[in-house]
Amino acid sequence: MKEKTSKNTEVHLENLAQTLSDLRESVKANNPVLKAVASSRLYPALALALGLLRAKNVAESGFKV
Repeated sequence: MKEKTSKNTEVHLENLAQTLSDLRESVKANNPVLKAVASSRLYPALALALGLLRAKNVAESGFKV
């Protein structure tokens, strides 16, 4: 069961990384102000921090994925 959960988590993280990449490209193409934010080196760290915060909140709420 742990192997399946681990694989699901890995696939989920890969999908999330692709989604973030797609979002970043879309933002850069459409809005000059957001382009500057998305181009920042801090953007991936901010995205990761917000994702971890959300995961923590979901885990604390007892929500099962």
